Amino acid sequence: MVETAAVSAGFGWYTLAGPLAGQIFGAGIGALGFVANLLRELITIVTMAATAKIDRYIPIAFGGATTMDTTLPLMVHYCGNEMAVTAFASGFALSVMAPFTITAIGSLG
Repeated sequence: MVETAAVSAGFGWYTLAGPLAGQIFGAGIGALGFVANLLRELITIVTMAATAKIDRYIPIAFGGATTMDTTLPLMVHYCGNEMAVTAFASGFALSVMAPFTITAIGSLG
């Protein structure tokens, strides 16, 4: 259970979540951390056009830490220019929090 929480605390940052979770919990959980967070980014990209029509904040929530970099151009395209600052700020905050959150959750297990 703790491993799952730590993996999801990667917030979509698969290049950090995988290795850090692997260092704390072992290679299997590290691989899970990589794949789960990579899939989060891919699902965000694939569903962005549809979810942005429902609400402009949904793709930002789905994207997590990736809204600061890799999915930001798509966020601007589908959610509008005025959402760029919100998407970047959300991604930045989650990127700063991710290593601390993964480590803190890892210390519980």
